Amino acid sequence: MAVSYATLRRKLKKLVGITPAKYLHLVRMQMARELLEQGACKSITELAFSVGFDAPYYFSGRFEKHFGKKVTEYL
Repeated sequence: MAVSYATLRRKLKKLVGITPAKYLHLVRMQMARELLEQGACKSITELAFSVGFDAPYYFSGRFEKHFGKKVTEYL
């Protein structure tokens, strides 16, 4: 049984209070922080690509906005 994006979006928002896009963003940010804490990535570019961002500069800005710290503070 296929579920449309609109249905998925509505059900997820009702269940957890956020849209799928915001949920994905939260998961990616958490993964990025875990990778940084483990020392698994040597550069911002490598980290951004590892968690699904195509643009390292965009990722850096989103990371800083989300955590209040720059990625470079973790490297």
